[in-house]
Amino acid sequence: MKSSYVLCHAAVVPLLLASAAKVTHRVRSGFLAADDEDPCAAINLVNRYPKDLPKEYALVADNGTGMSALEKVWDTETLRAALKDDPEWKIGQPWILRAKFSSNSVVNRTFGFSGGDGGFLLLTVPAGVQEDYIQVDGKVQASAQHAEFQYRAPSQWTSGMITMSDICLAPRSCDNFECPVGMHKKGEGIFGQSEERCCDWDLCKDMPGICEPSTMYAQGVNFSTKRGYDNTTCCRPITCPAKLCENMTEWIDRGDSGILGSTPEECCEHQECANYTCSDPVLYTKKDITK
Repeated sequence: MKSSYVLCHAAVVPLLLASAAKVTHRVRSGFLAADDEDPCAAINLVNRYPKDLPKEYALVADNGTGMSALEKVWDTETLRAALKDDPEWKIGQPWILRAKFSSNSVVNRTFGFSGGDGGFLLLTVPAGVQEDYIQVDGKVQASAQHAEFQYRAPSQWTSGMITMSDICLAPRSCDNFECPVGMHKKGEGIFGQSEERCCDWDLCKDMPGICEPSTMYAQGVNFSTKRGYDNTTCCRPITCPAKLCENMTEWIDRGDSGILGSTPEECCEHQECANYTCSDPVLYTKKDITK
C-alpha cells in the first residue's frame, strides 16, 4: 500500500456529509432501505449497497503518486459480508450498478468488480464529467467470497480527483422484464432478467373465453395441461359438415371446404324467395315478397 495516500481503504477517502440523512434498515439489515434517500428509488429497484460502506468517496492522488489498477475502492471485507447474505448475488444473475460521478481527471477512468474475463459491472467515468449519473448492468461473475470493487484502468492513476456518490447496487427486477407472447410474469418480488427467472407459460385452461364460439372450436388434446393462449394454440377447429344444408329449403350449401362452424348460419347461405323458381307455375303462384 502506498504511504503517500490519504488513506481510509487504499486511496479512497469517504466524504463526511454535513447533515447525514436518516437511514432506516430492511429485514435484511446489511443493506440500505428504499426510502427517499435511497439512490435506487429513482430506477425502482431495491438497493443492496452495504449500509456500512460510505455514501460518498473521493478517489485521491497525492504528491503525484497515483492509484494502481486493481486496487480496491470499497472495503472488501464489508462488501463480501453483505453479499454473502444476499440470495440474488449468484454467478450469472443480472445486477445494476449506478452512481453519480464528478471527475477532474484528463483521461477516462474505469471502475468495476473483479472476476470473469476482464471484470464485470464496469463503469467508465469520462474525463471532466461533472455530477453525472452513470449506469451499467451485467451478470455477476464472482461469488460473494471473491467479490471486490476496484479501480480498473488505465494502469496508473497519477493525477486528478474523482468523486463517487449516490451509489445504487441492485439485482435486476422482473418488474422491468417483458415476457414474450405465450408467457406471463410469475409475480411480484422476483429478481432476474430472463424468461426462466421471470415468466411462466400460459395454460389453455386459464385463458378466458378460450375455444369460443363452441360451434367453431373444441378443446384440444390435453387441454388442462396444454400450453397456449388463444384458439389457435389451445383448440381444435370444427369445420362445417358436408351437405349440412342439403335438405333445408331456406338454406343453400356454400360449396366451400374448410369453413369453421357447425350451424346453418355459419356454414350455409340463406336462400331468398326472389331467387327461387316455383316447381309448377300452374299449381303455384310466386308470392309478391315486396309487399
